[in-house]
Amino acid sequence: HLVRSDSWYLPPFAAAKAGRNFPFVNPQQRRAESCQRKANIFRKKFLQAQKNPTAQGSRDRT
Repeated sequence: HLVRSDSWYLPPFAAAKAGRNFPFVNPQQRRAESCQRKANIFRKKFLQAQKNPTAQGSRDRT
């Protein structure tokens, strides 16, 4: 059971879900990590689109 004063604590799975509310990561690092994550997702999508061009892939490439 979780009392109100302990609400700052998050177990790892909740911390991953909460993301931006996690208090132990400073804003600059958090922003950098989110940018890195977006870049990784974009790169993954781009490489997949080049490997097997789908309708969406060809539309994104223009």
